[in-house]
Order: sequence, then structure tokens, then C-alpha cells
Amino acid sequence: MINIQNIETNYIAVSFEALCFVYRATNKKKILNKIFELFFELEKRKNCYNTLYTFLDKKARIDISTHVINGLIALNMT
Repeated sequence: MINIQNIETNYIAVSFEALCFVYRATNKKKILNKIFELFFELEKRKNCYNTLYTFLDKKARIDISTHVINGLIALNMT
């Protein structure tokens, strides 16, 4: 992903979720670096209440947060 700051949050969240499931299935250590990079960018995009992840225009939807939570659950199950 080039210039991750310009990529919409929902794309990052879905990528994060998918990589977490890939990591769970394969346990490839090199995938962890990309997972951490995506998670760090997502954490920078939380709204002021620190609960929902926002789009670039600062609007938030629950489905973005659900992708992140599903990814974290997948990592926890490895």
C-alpha cells in the first residue's frame, strides 16, 4: 500500500481483517509487520470518543470497527 494516509479507512480495515485471518491460517511471521502497520494507521483514525474508526471525511460507521474487531479476534485465536 503506497501512501496509506490517502486510503479510505474501510479499505484499510478490510485489509487488516483479511491479513489477520491469513496469519491465523498460515502463521507467517512476515505478515505481522503489515498487520501492525495497518492497525497503527487505523488507531490514528479513531473518533474523538475513541470508539469508532472514521472515514477520511471524519464520518464513522460501525462496520469499519467490526472489521477491526474481527481481525483482533482472529489474532487472539492463533
